[in-house]
Amino acid sequence: MKETRPLSPHLTIYKPQISSILSIMHRITGVIMFFGFLLILWITNMYTFKSNTLEAFGAILTYVMKNKFFLSIVILFSYCIFYHMCTGIRYLFWDAGKLMEIKTVNLTGWLAIIMSTALTVFFWYAIIL
Repeated sequence: MKETRPLSPHLTIYKPQISSILSIMHRITGVIMFFGFLLILWITNMYTFKSNTLEAFGAILTYVMKNKFFLSIVILFSYCIFYHMCTGIRYLFWDAGKLMEIKTVNLTGWLAIIMSTALTVFFWYAIIL
């Protein structure tokens, strides 16, 4: 009698762990930052060749800071930057063979989330003041 086994495990078998979720989010934030920085470069380039560059760029910044939707997008973008930085530092330690115990992996995962949130709050607190 032939045994019927699945060819490969499916995603529904695995329980999500903090390290896998953070890894997926690290990749997503990398993609978001790629397209976000392209947009920033495009906007900057668009206003570079105008005569009133600083006035036009200041008008964009004023509009973004006053519009709640665009301000929330910019705040989320800055969170992506800080999150990607914190998890990237975590991966650098892993590349060096450090902090690889399961308990430490979970602790540094939560620390990366807390630090990226705190850095975003402090950054925007400093900008708004």
